[in-house]
Amino acid sequence: QGWVTLRSYNTREPGESLANFLIERERSLSWLRGLEKPDWNSSVTAPNGREFHAGDMAASWAAHDLLHLRQFVELHWAWNLREIVPYDCGYAGGW
Repeated sequence: QGWVTLRSYNTREPGESLANFLIERERSLSWLRGLEKPDWNSSVTAPNGREFHAGDMAASWAAHDLLHLRQFVELHWAWNLREIVPYDCGYAGGW
């Protein structure tokens, strides 16, 4: 994951990064809304030789967002565990 450091993601201002993300996301969503009848079965052959459909891209896009949400939740959970010491949140249930 050296690309995080290479692209300086780790030194960016979080608020600015979020603002930029929201702008780009809105552009992408506007583009998607503008598609009249997308052919989700349209495909290309990927460099690995597998057929890659437009639907695969759309599904992967949504899944990628969910993976980032999972990362956020995991970081928040770890922060919470650190901050509640000397208390325990075991009553909440297992992680």
